Amino acid sequence: MRSIMFRGLCKLDKKWKYGSLLVHNRSGRSLDYYIKMGNKSNFSVYPDTIGQYIGEKYFFGVKKIYEGDTVRYDSEYSDSSKIYTVIFDHGSFVLKELNADNEIHIPIEWNRLFRVGNIHESKI
Repeated sequence: MRSIMFRGLCKLDKKWKYGSLLVHNRSGRSLDYYIKMGNKSNFSVYPDTIGQYIGEKYFFGVKKIYEGDTVRYDSEYSDSSKIYTVIFDHGSFVLKELNADNEIHIPIEWNRLFRVGNIHESKI
């Protein structure tokens, strides 16, 4: 079974936090988003930076891939010079070509991905 895990950019120190996602509704006024890291404190995160762990890894199976990561995909079906964003669409994680409308809806060989960043790093 796949581990359900999230990451988000912390409002306080602008660093990535990894763990469970908590959403707090303040009496119907607004929602606050937190990442709970194990037994540590809850960290308030920017909601637009939250991404779910997709259940796949790269770099020899060590590094986790999250929704919102930008990747290079080396496959016979794609141009390896193109950069894609990992998105959740129609019930599954797919690759969307950066700055284009193209999405790859073919079986993706996740071990052929190389993470080059994420869509939020330029905002830090």
